[in-house]
Amino acid sequence: MHIMGNIPNKSALPLQAFYVNQQLVDFHGFYMLYKKYPI
Repeated sequence: MHIMGNIPNKSALPLQAFYVNQQLVDFHGFYMLYKKYPI
């Protein structure tokens, strides 16, 4: 996700960071499950 350039409202930035952080947390949880229960 490339969010460089003119951002109209700065309030969208924390939301974007929160969304990316949630994706990382979800991926980490999935990875931990995968390591615990290998298919």
